[in-house]
Amino acid sequence: MTSLGSVFTDQEVNNWLKARLAINITSTGLHKFIDREVKNVQEDILKSISLTATCTNCCTANLLKCPTPGICKIQRQKGSPSICNYPHDTAMHQPKPCPNSICDDIRDEIIKKHRYKRPSWKNTSAEQWTSNHWELAKCFMPRDGYAGVSNIQGTDFNGVISVMMNCSHFDGTMSFIIASQQPSGPCLLTKAREISNSIRHSPTCKVQATDLNEIFKTMLAILEDSRVLAHDTDAQDAASKLKQLQNESTDISLTDVYQLLKESQEASEQACQVSAEAKVEIKTLMDKIRELENKFDNSQTCVKNVNPEMEDTIYAQKVLELRRRLIKHYTDNTQYVSVMQNHDISLMEIYATPAIHRVDTKKDGKRKKSEPVFTYKDHFRKGKMSCCARWS
Repeated sequence: MTSLGSVFTDQEVNNWLKARLAINITSTGLHKFIDREVKNVQEDILKSISLTATCTNCCTANLLKCPTPGICKIQRQKGSPSICNYPHDTAMHQPKPCPNSICDDIRDEIIKKHRYKRPSWKNTSAEQWTSNHWELAKCFMPRDGYAGVSNIQGTDFNGVISVMMNCSHFDGTMSFIIASQQPSGPCLLTKAREISNSIRHSPTCKVQATDLNEIFKTMLAILEDSRVLAHDTDAQDAASKLKQLQNESTDISLTDVYQLLKESQEASEQACQVSAEAKVEIKTLMDKIRELENKFDNSQTCVKNVNPEMEDTIYAQKVLELRRRLIKHYTDNTQYVSVMQNHDISLMEIYATPAIHRVDTKKDGKRKKSEPVFTYKDHFRKGKMSCCARWS
């Protein structure tokens, strides 16, 4: 285990790592809440259109007129009709009404629920609107980069927050007004999205202490919002982790640090191209990543080498534990017998040891009792030799 405050010698770089981890924790804490609410959105839409059947015949392009601003890529030619190179580029992708009168209505409901009436059609697959609620969620995300996402676990913080910001359904789940700009300034969700973008695209991979405190303040305010999230277990677990991270009262495993740095690697490489001044800091960062990678690989090798040696010990411990529990079970549950109604008595009080003797058969055929037998083992062995015992 290690502290994030000790990963790098530069405290502002450590602050940047903390900020990235805070964003990841917040995103995970919102997953169950957002996933549940998007399912509610899907149910509301399907109820509003009185869905009695499903449709998988329509692709998204079929439901969009041509040209659709921000979607269609039109090639204009002198003296010839314009050509749509995307998305109406084939006969199967031409605009047409839904043959089941379902998908057109779902499209209209999605537009109604979008705060700015501009859903991200490039992200979504209309064939799955009735079967996969996350295909609806992708209509409320940024236009590019989310077409291949199939669930909330694969969606980054920017996508998750955008769903809350752009879907009007979430107005009823937060205690504040959701809007990018207000007289009092941007709402918490807008601030969180701006924080995420600034951290991901930081040219120096540094965060000042005052900015870090503001990041924690914003993320905690979202997770602890009084309307719904204050009563959500996952959100409150995430809030608790954020507070521990902020106060440096928790350690993070080398594996987690490794993963965090791997996630940051692409942003770091991009930052190298932003300014020459940042190159030295980024090089230090990348060297640290490689150092931690080596430590991680070595620790994994050690674990693999130790595991086979530990298996026998672990098995023996489990056998002993099972034996102990069986003895306790028999002691607690089988040493009493009911001799009359509402009256149990210990078996030891009524048990009589049977008179069992070993019988020796002489050469003349006569049989004679010998020593008594008290244990099961003595029934079958005499000393070190196997023998036959007879009951008398």
